[in-house]
Parts: sequence; C-alpha cells; structure tokens
Amino acid sequence: MNGSRSWRKYFIPFSRLWKGKMQPLDPLTLPLRGRILIEASAGTGKTYTLALLFVRLLLERELSVDRILVVTFTTAATEELRGRIRLRIREALDTLEGGGPDDEALQRLMAGVRKNNPAGAAILLSDALTRMDEAAIFTIHGFCRRMLQEHAFESGAPFSLEFLENEQSLRMEIMEDFWRSRFYTGAREEAVWAASLWPTPQDLYNALGGHLSRPGVRCVPVIEDAELVRLRDRLRPLFAEIRTLWQQQGDTISSLLKENKRLSRNNTTGYGDKRLAAALTAMDDFTHAESMPWLLAGPISLFSVSAMDRALKKNKHAPPEHRFFDLVDRFLALHNEMTRCRKISILLAAREYLHGELRRRKQEQARLYFDDLLLEMDAALRGAGSEKFAADIGTRFPAILVDEFQDTDPLQYHIFSRIHQTNPPSALFLIGDPKQAIYGFRGADIFTYLTARRETAPENRYTMTTNYRSTGPMVAMVNRLFDRENPFLLAADAMKFTRVQAAGSADAQPLYVDNRPIAPLTCLLLPEQQSGKPLSKDEATKQAARFCAHEIVTLLTSGKRTETKLNDRSLTGGDIGILVRTHREAETMRNALAKCNIASVYSGKSSVFQSREAEQILTLLCTLQKPDDTNLARTLLTTDLFGYDAPQLEQLHHEEQSVDEITATLHRYRQILLQQGFMPMFHTLLADAHNVGRLTALPNGERILTNFLHLAELLQEASANITGIEGLRRRLVDWIRRPDEQQEDSSQLRLESDENLVKIVTIHKSKGLEYPVVFLPFLWSTRTCSPKEPFSFHHPDRPEQLCVDLGSGNEEHFRLAERERLAADLRLLYVALTRARHSCFFCWGVINKMEETALCRLLHGGKIPDRAGLTTDLDQLRDHQAGLVVKQPTENPAPVLKSNRLPETALAAAHFTGSIDTSRRITSYSGLTAGHDSGPERPDYDDRGGPLPRPAGFTAFGFPKGPAAGTCLHAIFERISFTDPADHQAIAGEQLARAGFEQQWRDVVAEWIGDVLAAELENGFSLNMLEDKQRINEMAFTFPLEKMRFVRFNRALAAFDIAPLPEQHSELQGLMIGFIDLIFRWNHRYYIA
Repeated sequence: MNGSRSWRKYFIPFSRLWKGKMQPLDPLTLPLRGRILIEASAGTGKTYTLALLFVRLLLERELSVDRILVVTFTTAATEELRGRIRLRIREALDTLEGGGPDDEALQRLMAGVRKNNPAGAAILLSDALTRMDEAAIFTIHGFCRRMLQEHAFESGAPFSLEFLENEQSLRMEIMEDFWRSRFYTGAREEAVWAASLWPTPQDLYNALGGHLSRPGVRCVPVIEDAELVRLRDRLRPLFAEIRTLWQQQGDTISSLLKENKRLSRNNTTGYGDKRLAAALTAMDDFTHAESMPWLLAGPISLFSVSAMDRALKKNKHAPPEHRFFDLVDRFLALHNEMTRCRKISILLAAREYLHGELRRRKQEQARLYFDDLLLEMDAALRGAGSEKFAADIGTRFPAILVDEFQDTDPLQYHIFSRIHQTNPPSALFLIGDPKQAIYGFRGADIFTYLTARRETAPENRYTMTTNYRSTGPMVAMVNRLFDRENPFLLAADAMKFTRVQAAGSADAQPLYVDNRPIAPLTCLLLPEQQSGKPLSKDEATKQAARFCAHEIVTLLTSGKRTETKLNDRSLTGGDIGILVRTHREAETMRNALAKCNIASVYSGKSSVFQSREAEQILTLLCTLQKPDDTNLARTLLTTDLFGYDAPQLEQLHHEEQSVDEITATLHRYRQILLQQGFMPMFHTLLADAHNVGRLTALPNGERILTNFLHLAELLQEASANITGIEGLRRRLVDWIRRPDEQQEDSSQLRLESDENLVKIVTIHKSKGLEYPVVFLPFLWSTRTCSPKEPFSFHHPDRPEQLCVDLGSGNEEHFRLAERERLAADLRLLYVALTRARHSCFFCWGVINKMEETALCRLLHGGKIPDRAGLTTDLDQLRDHQAGLVVKQPTENPAPVLKSNRLPETALAAAHFTGSIDTSRRITSYSGLTAGHDSGPERPDYDDRGGPLPRPAGFTAFGFPKGPAAGTCLHAIFERISFTDPADHQAIAGEQLARAGFEQQWRDVVAEWIGDVLAAELENGFSLNMLEDKQRINEMAFTFPLEKMRFVRFNRALAAFDIAPLPEQHSELQGLMIGFIDLIFRWNHRYYIA
C-alpha cells in the first residue's frame, strides 16, 4: 500500500487529463482579457501581483473601481486587499508624478504610461482613489448576496431575506427531531442499538459531519429496504436453530469449550475461566431473547469457529468441533453485514431528512445561510432567465479576479465560469496555489482547481517564480525537499513542483546564532529505543515537546546575550512560531514551554468560551449557587482565581475556622452578584487578597486575567436578560458547548504583549503568516482514514464528483481516500515549511506508523527506515546551498529561561514637561443639570389644570412618586416582552422588591403596563405590537461638543420657559454621552422614545 507502483493504475488518468506546462509570469505583460490561471507559490507576492493587475486594469482598460470584481474568501482578507490596492494606486500616482517607492515593476509600468497619456492616467488614478470605497471587493458569499438582491427579478430570489450567520442550532434542532421521530416511536431494540453507536443526536450529527452533510455528494453504497428485509429473513432461521441447539445441547457445548486442551486459557485473548463464564452467560441471555437482538454481547463471538482459530495453542490435541460453532460463525457474519447495512441506511435517512428539513424550514422562515447564497446563485445561473442574469453581471464586471482560487469548490467555479462565458473578451483571473489547498474540511476541492487548469488554454497558464519571503538557503531547502517526481501525488503534471528563486530581500536581514548564519533546516533527532523498535507516538510527542522547548530556551538565552541576532537586534519570543495540527498538540507545547518559563500564546482557540478560564468561571457560578457545599468550594479554590495548592487544601482539613471564613466569603460574593450583578462581584473577588497581582505573576498571567475580565463583561451583559445565578450558569454552559455560534465579541481579546510571545498556531491557521524561525514538533502526526467510518474520495473517471463511502468495503475506494489524505498532508507540510523566513526546526526519528506521513514519503519513500537509513536519507537533503543540521538531545535537564520582568537598571519616573488641556471633558445630561432649578418642583403638564385627586388604595394614580419609582418602572419596561404579558407580573414583582416597594402594587403595575402598551400611538399602532427584535433598550450614544457657550444655550432655554443650566464654565468642549430609553422599528421607519 505504501509503494508508488500500487497507486499507478488509480492516478494515471489524473495526469493525462491535466498535462500542460506553466510559463513564468510577468505582471506587466500578462493579458488582460480571457481566462487566466496564475499559480502563486508561497511567498511569491500574490497580493502584490493582484494589486498591480488592478492598477493595469484601471489604466489600460480604463475600468472604474466598481467594475473590477475582486473576490476572496474571508472578510478580513477583503479589508486587507482593499487596503493593499488603495496603497498600490496611491504609489502608482506618486510614481507618475515623479516620486513613489523604489519598485521596479511599478516604475516600468508608469514609464510606459508617461509616454502615452500621463494626464489621463493621473485622472484615472485620482478618481480610483476617491471612489475606493465603491470598489467591488467581496467575499464569495457577499458577492452572491449582492447579485441576488440587485437582480431579484432575474434570479427569482425573494426581495427580503433574513441571513443566518450560523445554522448549527437549526441543524441540531432538525437532527433532534429526526432522532425523536425515528427512535422514540420504533422498536426498543433499534433504539438501544442506535444509542450504542450514537448516544445522542449530537453524535449522530457528528457522524454526518464534514462532507456527508453537504449537498451534491454521491454516497455509496445505497442500501434499499429490500436488502435489509433479505438479510433479516436469512438471519431468523439461523437464530432459531442456534436457540434450539443451545437449549437442547447447551451443557455439551459448554463442556467442549471448558475441557478442550487445544484452546488457550488466557483471560484476555483466549478462553480463560472469567472470559468463558461471561460468554456462557451472554449465550444464555441471547437464546432466551423474545426476538432476534439488534445488539449482540461481545463474548458471544467466543462460540464462533473464527474466534477459536485465533486462540488455538500449538499442541497435538484437536480443536473443539460442533455444528453449533459453525452456525454461530455464519450467524455473526450475516449479523455484522446486517448491522453495517442498518448503519448506512440510518445515516442516509438522517442525511436526507436534514437536507430536506433545512430547505423547508429556511423557506418557511425566509432565511438563508451563507452557503445557501451559493446554491441560490448557482440555481439562478442555470434556470430560466439565466442568460440575462449572467450577461448583466458579466457586463457590469468586465474583469473578475478570484483570489485564493485553490480553496474553491465546484459550485463557486461554475458561478464565475458561467458569468465569464457570457462575455468571452472579459477577463477572469484565477489566482491561487494548488500546493496550498489545505481547507478540504471546509469544502475546498483541489480537483476543482485542477479542472479549471485543464479548461484554461495552455498559453494562459502562468506561475510566479520569485520568493520574496524567505532567505536563499531556506528557499533552496524547500526546493530540495519537493523537487522530485510527483511530490504531491495527484495529477503529477498539473501539480508538478516548480523551483522558485529567492529575491534576496530576506537575506538583507540575516539571522545569526552564536554569531554564525543560522542553518535553514535543523532536524531535532529523537533518541532511539534500546529495543530497536520504533518510538510510540505518545513517547515521541513528550520527547519532541521537551526537545523543542530546550532549543527555544537556547535561542532566546543567546538572544539576550546578543549572540543570536536578527537584523542587528536580539531574537525574541515573538520571532518564533510553533506550528501544530491539533489543540491537544498546542496544549502539549504550551505546557512544555511553561516548564521552561517561556510565555506563549496560542491563536488556534479564537473564542474565549474555549479557554480554561471559561471552565473556571463556570466552577465559580456552580459554587456560588451552593456556597455551603465544601466539595464545590475546594474545587473552586484550586482554580487560578484562588490558586490553592495541595498543601493548602490539606491544611483546610485541620482549620475549621478557615473553612468558615471561606464559606462566609462565598456567601458575600453571592449576595453581591444577586444584588449588583456579576461584574461588581468579580471585581470584589479580584480585589480580595491581591488576586490581580497573583494572577499576573503566573505564566501567561496577562492573558489569563484578560480572559477572566472578558468573560465577566459578557456575563454582566447577559444578566440584563437573565434572572438568578442558575440562569447565568445555563447561559455560560451553552456558550461553552457551542462557542462557534456565539456573538462576535466572544473572540479572545488580543493583547499588545502577545506580539512578544512565542506563537503557537495550527498549520491551517498559519497560512498567510510568516515567522523568522518556525518549529514543527509533530510531523509524524496524521489522521488516517478508517474503513469503519465514512470517508471521502474522488474516482479517476469523474474527478469532479465528490464521493463518500459509508461502508461498502470496497478496497479501491479506501486506497483512493488514503491517497487523497496523504496528498493533503503533503500540501499541509509545504504550507508549514514555507512559513519560515530564515530557519525551520523539526523533530524526527524512527516512530511508530511514520510511514503514513507526508515527510516519510518525501524522505524515506513511505517506508519506516532503521536508524542508519534515516540518517542517510537526511544527509541527502544537504547540498552546496541548502544546509541541514542534525541535533541530538542532551541528557541535561531542560534549562529554564530567566524572567526578564525586572529591568537591569533602576526605573525612575520621567519628568513631565508638557501641558494637559483640561477644557475638554466627557459629560452627560445628568452632569449638565446637576443643581438645576433648585427651587420648588414645578407641576407637570397634567397638573396645570389643577391638582388631580389621589385615590386611596393601590391604584395607578396612587403609585408613589419620585426617582425610585421612575427607576423601578423603567427597569420593568426594559425587561418585559411587549407582545407576551405572561411574564409581566413576575418581572414587576421582582423589580418592585428590588426598589423596596410593597408587593401589593404588583397587580396594579402589571395592569398599568398593559394599558400603556395597548394605548394607540398612531394609525392603529401600539407598543404591544412590537417583537423583541424590533426594539433596542438603552442604546448608548456619543456626540462631540465644540465650544458650546452656556450663555447662549441658557438664552435659548429661557425662550421656552425652561430654567437655565448652572454656568460651571463659560463654554463646554468634549463629548456628550447618554442612553436612549427606547428605539424601535415599525413599517420600515425608526422611532426614538
């Protein structure tokens, strides 16, 4: 399976389809019409070239910025492209006017422009700069959304749609409905069997995850109901015969197994007493079942001939023989086939139900998810009116530039191809690098790129051959490693590696270690085992993490001694990137670095709800629910919030007074939380016992404290709509379980100090990034396909069709899937290595199952070498330009990096010599009216006709006056639903109690609120018609005040018989802040109340 010859018959067709040579790209002579494919290897200036092409389209085809469509795959990338294109236009204009940067390509371009029409070019560039906000730079989803809305008649799309940022909640809701409808009403046996495979609806959905849950996928095999019936009919007589034989001859059969001398009596793998007893009990239960079981007990297999054959000892005795054993063997084989088919059938049914219900429910609710935009756009370009729709878009955008095209899929490719076909003289630039196609798990399809390459004329295929990122030796090393026959496995000609040359810009900023140029590649060679066997993956992981941490300490320590310099400055932690594949690997590296006192930051977990701190805040809330629970309290004390260690916890066993003090403190925190909210409680907790200082002293302490405060802010905001600690706890549990569905502000806050820390990043997230030094600790880590789980593959005869095998047992399918998995790993390795600017360190050795990895294929031909063979293969990487250093681990304990928190020289406060403008300040309406009209209170508008009678008893007109009453009513209106009165009384009672009013007012206030909400405001409208999503409570606002003169303002107030403001200053400058009680939308109009 590991040799290249066994794959040849499956992948020769790919190579035949995609033959054709790429030609070097010159961005100044590249055609600006037709379909152009540009392969941009890592570090070759893809974004630079794209921006330069944009400038050429402005000048040479005189297209305005809103007629050049630029499409990329993330919102962040669109903003980066917009900024880079704006900068390039600015530089082009400066160059035209005689200035500009020292940019050879730009100078050449503008030299030609000066000869023709410099004045016209200046006008075009100036206009482009002015209108840059109108530039058509979109994500693929943003582009489709815009086109569907602007061409609603042609596309058939609804005029008004609600867009879902995440449809996971809806998907899970549908899967739970399927779970209930399928298993709650069916046979109990089926439900028990299904629960053994997928204990929860979430597990069943996870089984559909990835490719299987996407539309347009071909699933194999398809199991018909007739096949299940046929298998069941074959099993029933076998089950009946087994049951009869056991009831009649069970003792005889048992004796055969107990007394036979050929069978092994091992209790783990053979027929030991315990194992055999369990098998006999299982057979009794099996044969007494009322119907044939769906789920079989494992020990029953001991009665099969195949199990006995595996447990035979080598002696002269005969193995046990009985017709019963043959029957069990046949039954188990058929039952396993039945189980396989049932599993496939349920997966297909769940998939069909999921897709059907997703479409139906989103149509009913007029909602679309991002991927639905692509489906709608594709359908519009295929259906009635598609010619006009596509032609209109093609006319509007005579030039289309698709960035990161290697991450596209068949749907996206069809959209752009269809638009381009309506206007062949237009330009369609497909820019990407198939060697960096690493997002297959998101739906990206490398075969789509290869299809696009095949459909592009050979003379329009270009490649970029100069690397501007890395040093010459680093570029040479990557060339050396990948420049071999079919290095990326798929489509040997189309994926042929093209050597690149270094531009030399990185060499101008050299990195020296021990005052010598650093080697481009360093192998940290793990020690071999004394037994000569390969290292286990777990042991290799531990040693690699320790080895990498040791090397990083060495680099940073010598950097402090100025022996390691990067462009004449000391190397710092921020110059080092550690690339991993999984969160678990990242945690392993963080722990190894922490032991060496090296601070690091992991940017793989983007949500604060995935952090350790979120779990610890959850522990805090659970403890505050039950502050007298000593077990919960002890768990809380071990968190970073309190920092107790084992001796301190042990000491609490003998100090009852200390336990009572801790319990009292927890009760105090609970009261503060209930009365004032989460944030005041949390600040109190931090202030106690100098917790802030203790937290910031921890490794990564600033990050830990920031995450705690961030979570506290989010919980404080959530408490506005949640009652009690239990409500907050549930909300946090939901956030932790589904972090990807939460609000945008849940992302971990970025700290300035993170820039100076060692970066730990997943390889997938590192794409587009670069580091002076890169560490790759776990290159033997991979995720192989399993024939027992669904896997995806492409068949050579139809490479554009993604297939998912649910368990056909077809070996060819599995080989194709494994080949594609290895090809993806090779691309991932290329991305990882090309992140390094100066040097890359990687751990390697003779490791168990290393033959399945990308590096093993490149270095050792996909076979596990011995120690000598490994060393020989590594030596082959060396040449006159590409240097390789091999390091062995030392037996010395890992060094610890000395903390640099304390400066070497004494610090002193700087002397301030500037001036501070104190005239500008932040104020509010309350601040302006402080002390306003200290005379007797004036009657309100209603009272001017004479005092109204104050009825006795609890009525609306008898409700207390004053600010406390107003605040109470205000809080009630903020918290209630305007359309559903069910919770009005409960919320009114809660707020009345908080304000100190009697509960007898509750019914009065609830009825009063109902009358207010039902009062007609205009044209039949009343507030009780407003849904929650149509209103915003207490929206903050800020606006500037520029030299507001109190004298003139008070004069205006006096004209309306309003008392003047106290003149604290002659004029006011700064910011006015405040809150608007209520903003609501009705009939497409907005109202402020």
